[in-house]
Amino acid sequence: MSKWFNRNKLLLLIVLGLVIFGTSTFVSQQIQIKQLNAERLGYIAKIERLKLVKQNLQEELDRSGSLEYIEIVAREKYNMVKPDEILFFINH
Repeated sequence: MSKWFNRNKLLLLIVLGLVIFGTSTFVSQQIQIKQLNAERLGYIAKIERLKLVKQNLQEELDRSGSLEYIEIVAREKYNMVKPDEILFFINH
C-alpha cells in the first residue's frame, strides 16, 4: 500500500504542478493580451490623427496652386500689398 500511495502522491503532485503552471501561463498571457490591445488602440488613434493631418496637408497643397492662396500667403507672411494699397501697422 505504501508503494501505491507514493505513486498516487507523485502523480497528484505532477498533475497539480501542471495545473498551476498552466494557470499561471494562461493568466500571464491574458495580461499580455490586454496590454497589447491597449497599445494597438493607441496606434489606431495615432493613425487616425495622422490621416487627418495628411488630409489637411493635402488640401493645403491642392489650394497652394490657386491665385487666391498665393495672394493670402503673400499678404499675411510677406506683408505684400497691391500696387494702389497702403499697409498700416498698428502697435498696441
